[in-house]
Amino acid sequence: MRLFKRVFMWALLPLAVVLAVAGSGYLAWALLMTRAPVDPAHAGITVEQLTEVSELLVLRLELSDVIVTRIDGYTGGAQAALLVKGDVYVGVDLAQAHFESIDENRRTATLVLPQPTASGSRVDHERSRIVALDETGLWKVLPGNRALPAVVNKAMAEAQGALTAAAGANKLRDRACRHSEAVLASFCSSLGWRIKVVWDLET
Repeated sequence: MRLFKRVFMWALLPLAVVLAVAGSGYLAWALLMTRAPVDPAHAGITVEQLTEVSELLVLRLELSDVIVTRIDGYTGGAQAALLVKGDVYVGVDLAQAHFESIDENRRTATLVLPQPTASGSRVDHERSRIVALDETGLWKVLPGNRALPAVVNKAMAEAQGALTAAAGANKLRDRACRHSEAVLASFCSSLGWRIKVVWDLET
């Protein structure tokens, strides 16, 4: 009798496994069917999605400028003119961006962006050079030229700030704006959206 019970239990074991698997499969299917389907064609657009192309919004610009620096003493002075060459990076901070006037049906939106800002300026010392050096007053006749290295070092120290300031010129800022607009329009188009970029003049 015990042998019969054991055989009967072992015979029912595969059936119990099949029923358990079938039950769990039905439960998973039921949960899946109760979820609302996500239609990519009607998904919204967010600033977080734009961060995928944030690095492409940074524009590297090669710049050149002339820096005139002077140091003065009681009996004279020294002046240097430096032709500085280098590059600067101009980009858009997406952390300050936001969408407005979003039309889900037409899939159009207005994106408000802060003005591009310059960062990471770098002086190319190999291509930069002194184009003029001059001493005035008694410094011209005094022995030694310790003033000239000092004025040259001052000019080189001011060169990096001059490049950053030059990157803020309207022409270069407009170039960075057009670049960002093209990149963002292309990316949003790949998501099925048409955007209009508006630049925040207060930033």
